[in-house]
Amino acid sequence: MQKSIHIPTMKSLLHKEGKDLFNHDNTLVSHCLLDIDNFGIYNLTYGHSAGNFVFYTLSEMIKRQDPHQQYCIGSDEIYFSFKENIALEKCTIILRDLKQKLGVTASIGIVKLKVKQKPDLLFQLLKSNVNIAKENGKNLICEL
Repeated sequence: MQKSIHIPTMKSLLHKEGKDLFNHDNTLVSHCLLDIDNFGIYNLTYGHSAGNFVFYTLSEMIKRQDPHQQYCIGSDEIYFSFKENIALEKCTIILRDLKQKLGVTASIGIVKLKVKQKPDLLFQLLKSNVNIAKENGKNLICEL
C-alpha cells in the first residue's frame, strides 16, 4: 500500500484565513523553495508511483529538519521555512540525504526576510533563486 503525502498544498497556504504566514513579528524567516531536478523525466522513466515515493520521502526528510512550515507546490516543488538563520545548513543536509538515499537531486532557492512580503513577490524571488541554482549545475542552493 502506497503512503500518501500529508502536507498542505500551496492553495491552502495562500487561502489560509485569519493568519498571515509570511509575517513573523519582524523575526528573520528563511523561506525555501525546493524543486526536484528532472522530476518529469524521473516519472516517465520509473513511473508515477516511484515519483510519489520520492516526493513522500523528500517531505519526510524536510520534516526531520524541523521547518516552521511546509507546503507542497505542484508536482515537483516544496515550500518550507525556518524561523532562524539556519536554512543553508538544513538545506545542505536535505540535498545530501536526497542524493544518498534516493539517487535524486534537487535545487533550492532561499530568501531571507524580516519584513512582510506579498506571497506572489516572495515566490517570484524564490523561483528566481531556484532557476539560478539549476542554471549553475543543479543540486545546488542559491541564497541571494
